[in-house]
This record gives sequence, structure tokens and C-alpha cells, in this order.
Amino acid sequence: MYKTTELNGDWLVIEEYGTVKESKRVLIQVREPTSERGRLGRVIEEFEDVREIKREEPTGFIAIMTARQYNLMQANYERGGCSVGIKGYMRYSNAHKMPGGGWYGQPGQTARKLVRGGIACPKQIDSLFHYISDEC
Repeated sequence: MYKTTELNGDWLVIEEYGTVKESKRVLIQVREPTSERGRLGRVIEEFEDVREIKREEPTGFIAIMTARQYNLMQANYERGGCSVGIKGYMRYSNAHKMPGGGWYGQPGQTARKLVRGGIACPKQIDSLFHYISDEC
């Protein structure tokens, strides 16, 4: 699953999210009803159960591209009858970050363009700005 964040009218940040399943032990109690407000009744039955919890977490893959590149990528993949995956985002993005790795593509140029445009960027892409040289 991919989450797209619009930085301004032109720039997009795409993040990949994966589903994480976790098993959790839960104590379930069946109680008798009471007439008193806010008081719990006597425990009739008690047993343990295992519940599976699913949540979405970022995998670490991030791509930065313009809206024009994104629309072009979507159109090309629709024309070919394919769904867009990580390789598509890598191919069409200005810069992309792999899980556990650094930035690839053109991180310095992308960072300079974002700075010159005065675009406020989310925290997950702040490492991109380490690629700007002192000449900026």
C-alpha cells in the first residue's frame, strides 16, 4: 500500500506501507449484571483468548516526484495493464530512498529544487537535504 502526500501543487512524496500482524493474549471476563451504577458484578466466567492485531507501518521506501511525472507514470502503467510497484516509482521519481539505505537517483538536485521553491517538507525526507553541497 502506498500513501501519497502532496507537498505543494507540484511535488509529491510517496511512502510504502506494509501490514504487520501481531498476536496478543487477552483476558476475557463474563460478569453478572449489577443494579449499582459504575460497579462491576461478580465474575461468572474467565478465559484467555489470542487476538490478531493488524496495523500499517512504513517499510522505509520513499519516492519524491512531481505531479507531472506521477500522472505520466500512472498513464503508462495503465496503458500496459500493470499495477505500479516499487520499480515504477524508482524509475519515474527524482529521488528515492530504499529501506535501510540512502537516497538514490538525483537527491542533491531534488533537494535544491525543493529549497528554491520554499516547500515545507515532512520529517521522513529530512535526510535528503544532506546531499546539498555548500555552493547552494
